[in-house]
Amino acid sequence: MDDQSLFGALSPTLRAGATAQLARERASRLAVLGWLALPMMLLVLRIDLSRLHSGAFEEMRTFPFFVASHVAIMLGAAPAIWLAVRRRDNPAYTNLFLQNTHVALILGGLLVGALLAMGPELGPVVDGRGRVQFTLALIIANLIYQLSARVRYGFNFATMVLSIAVLAGQADSPAAAVSERIIETFVITLILALAGGSMQWQRLRSIIIEQRLEELTLTDGLTGVASRLRVEQELTEAIGRAPSHAPVSLILLDVDRFKSINDNYGHNVGDEVLRLLARLLQDRGRRSDLVGRWGGEEFVIVCEGTKLDEAVTLANLLRLRIAAHPFPSVGQCTASFGVAESVWGDTVLKLVDRADQALYAAKREGRNRVVEARTPRPSRTGDPYADGNISLTA
Repeated sequence: MDDQSLFGALSPTLRAGATAQLARERASRLAVLGWLALPMMLLVLRIDLSRLHSGAFEEMRTFPFFVASHVAIMLGAAPAIWLAVRRRDNPAYTNLFLQNTHVALILGGLLVGALLAMGPELGPVVDGRGRVQFTLALIIANLIYQLSARVRYGFNFATMVLSIAVLAGQADSPAAAVSERIIETFVITLILALAGGSMQWQRLRSIIIEQRLEELTLTDGLTGVASRLRVEQELTEAIGRAPSHAPVSLILLDVDRFKSINDNYGHNVGDEVLRLLARLLQDRGRRSDLVGRWGGEEFVIVCEGTKLDEAVTLANLLRLRIAAHPFPSVGQCTASFGVAESVWGDTVLKLVDRADQALYAAKREGRNRVVEARTPRPSRTGDPYADGNISLTA
């Protein structure tokens, strides 16, 4: 089964994550192999040139092609080395052109060298090198590179057919010996193809399981919005970017009198209210904002690159739309909002604390309202919290 067939049943988010994970793993593997290919093939080329100088290949007309196959393998190291250099600065960097070029040169060089070494022209000089290089090509294609299923099947089939054709063309060799090597070639190809397919299948399943676990961790199971863990991760990164970009604003909201909804209508209705509220926040909000469930009946909206007054305007718009929306079995439902803006030196805990104070102020002042936490003034110490200069404004 091909990669895409296995990924086909996944959601678009999971499919994208699994595909990206697979691409990163392949790029990382090729980056390492690029450094290994160059010294190994330089050594092999030096041995071939030594044999040529000693006269061992004087009668071999295909020797230039044999050397060319080794040069192709050495050239195949270049794109992988370039990939490794780029991944040193950005571990997530992948480049399909570099990867495909590397694979084509390495496998092409190995296959050509194997076919030439299997030919009758070399005789006892090579002493089994053809079988070794043939096996090496299959090991790299099936067990190391873990190519996509279609490419791997095609390479295995072409390698086996061409190798058998070369062996069958050795008219001067005993028929029994040729038959034995053909069977050996078929068995090696079959074993490595099955081993590579099983290994690839297990790794793809592991990637899918990892992506599903990550999705479960980063997504709230009840409402489908971001989990608290993901909100904390995204908010930490956004605050870190804030000094060189626009500030981050945080909207924290809580469903008014939610306990009475559970008490009067049951927890199933309460859960449906939370699910509907989450959809309202996602549908009515901005695509660039992250909506998450902070806990219980509290939700949070991370507005990166948004100033306080813009976030307050958004919060008021959401408050009005929630109040105007009919909730099944409950009727009207309202929410209270606390809004805060990040400052220099902020942490997630500090920013959330200011938004939380504003939220509780909205509750005290009668609910169904938006209260903003006035941005702290910088202190002489550089810590906006040092002077206790946090205030709230409705």
